[in-house]
Amino acid sequence: GNAVKDFSKQQYVSQIIVIDNNCVDNTALEAKKAGAIVVKEPIQGYGAACIRALKEARKQGNLIVLVEGDGTFSGTDLKKLYSYLENVDMVLGTRTTMEIVSADSQINWFIQYGNIFIGKLIQLRYWGKLRLTDVGCTFRIIRPEALDKILPQLKVTGNHFSPHMILVALKNNLKLREVPVTLKKRGGESKGVGADIIKGLKTGFRMWFEILVS
Repeated sequence: GNAVKDFSKQQYVSQIIVIDNNCVDNTALEAKKAGAIVVKEPIQGYGAACIRALKEARKQGNLIVLVEGDGTFSGTDLKKLYSYLENVDMVLGTRTTMEIVSADSQINWFIQYGNIFIGKLIQLRYWGKLRLTDVGCTFRIIRPEALDKILPQLKVTGNHFSPHMILVALKNNLKLREVPVTLKKRGGESKGVGADIIKGLKTGFRMWFEILVS
């Protein structure tokens, strides 16, 4: 609910869609109370929720922003991502600029350097096309015509969806740019990787395999 309210106040936001990915708490109710459209996605998984969100948002014909609903991201950062969209097809947030990352956020040394490492592998795979320091940041904005090129090819339903979307975008010759975003303490319990090193390792190996086969 707080995340919906935060982004609703921003200048460029016309509609907010929240994906209910089989939640067993009050997520859907709080989102509706805050003014969001809530859509049920029965296929479980972070990637499944993201893909459904992109499909639902694309129906409106506007620029599409993908963001987590746990309050870790700030709506005010939206203007930073938006300003760079003039030159590229998709702008990605990066959570590795530690000066603007809260000390009580889920970003620990393992998550930080793991994302940088995987990001550099993608840079090597697509040399000269982008600078990448964070493959797991959900916060991103994409042009609708660019989303049309990649949406049918987005297949990953699990926690390694974010780099999968980046790789699909690069395979389709989209132009990408990273922008540092703030990161706050997570609200509620993480259903994904969070700060869990074991989950992070498993997800990291899946990301690595995705890079090799892309």
